Amino acid sequence: MLDLTHFLSGPFATMILGDLGADIIKIEPPGGDPTRQIPPFHDEGVGTFYFSVNRNKKSVVLDLKSEEGREAFLKLVESADVVCENFRPGVLDRLGIGYAALRERKPDIVLCSIFGFEKEGEYAGRPAVDTLVQALSGIMSLTGERDGPPARVGVQIGDTGAGLWAAIAILAGVHGRNADGKPRHVEVALFDAQLSLLVWQAQDYLTHGTVYTRMGTRHATLPPSQAFECADGRHVYATPSALPHWWRAYCEALHLPGLAQDPRFADLALRQRNRDELESILLAQFASHPSAYWIDRFSTHDVPAALVQSVDEAFAFPTVARRNMVVSVQEPNGRVTRMVGNPIKTGAAEHFTAPPALGEHTTEVLRHAAGGQSSAQGR
Repeated sequence: MLDLTHFLSGPFATMILGDLGADIIKIEPPGGDPTRQIPPFHDEGVGTFYFSVNRNKKSVVLDLKSEEGREAFLKLVESADVVCENFRPGVLDRLGIGYAALRERKPDIVLCSIFGFEKEGEYAGRPAVDTLVQALSGIMSLTGERDGPPARVGVQIGDTGAGLWAAIAILAGVHGRNADGKPRHVEVALFDAQLSLLVWQAQDYLTHGTVYTRMGTRHATLPPSQAFECADGRHVYATPSALPHWWRAYCEALHLPGLAQDPRFADLALRQRNRDELESILLAQFASHPSAYWIDRFSTHDVPAALVQSVDEAFAFPTVARRNMVVSVQEPNGRVTRMVGNPIKTGAAEHFTAPPALGEHTTEVLRHAAGGQSSAQGR
């Protein structure tokens, strides 16, 4: 796979596939992927942003604006299965390496394009970044406290959501190509990806016209699913979901068995209607004991509950080590660095290589493409 992507959405997609065994060749301009220069730095001149989404790849430097670089790239296309890019629509064609040019060199090529809004139309040329599509998609309007301003999701869900869809699109494209031998041009728009993640909020709007607003940690339809502050200042998130037996167990865990039969809260519809009254009762009850006490009570009663953890606490969670969700990679300088693992476990041995230095594999890859001859397209 030839990876022309930069920043987050595309590199995240191609890293996922690289983790699963795809041979990823990252094509970088002479200055490298811009994220190499975003601080804080993992190592001298390499940003942790770049490092986080570029493992299991080879780096080849090509100036695609030059005739020599363009021809070297098209030579690589001849033996590639997939090209993935996240330029604005039209850039590939202007560079002379658009879908038609790729098909001339590899008739069954799969091209994956990731862009902001649409391939043609008034939004085709608009820049799109993670927070922009969070804002436009309604996700930002759903995030934050009930009486506060909109907030961005704490992680870059606009980019990573599109990256996940792109990885699926590439697999679908390859599968289809293998079935009929025809090329594919699969597309993912960041804005579309965000709309798809609205899921039931989107369905409620499309079916009933319901427009949800931000509610902090409160679940819009499953009260009292939310985080409550405990006596030690920590927060516990517990949910009875929509299941009657969990609601009864939730109340018993809180030493409030009578609450389950209270005519104001006896079923989910009533709890939705009387949410504020129920919340005021629970605020006082959670505040009566420390978080560890309530976690133990909910666990004893088999009610889903969790301590709201910080990132460092999350990485100390017992399943992280057992599920190999922190992996070690050795860099060319011998340094060993830890990275987040891949959550897909196939049963096969996992193999992770460190993100490459800029142009680390240029000579090797181009020599192979040229049939063993060296090339002038080095670092």
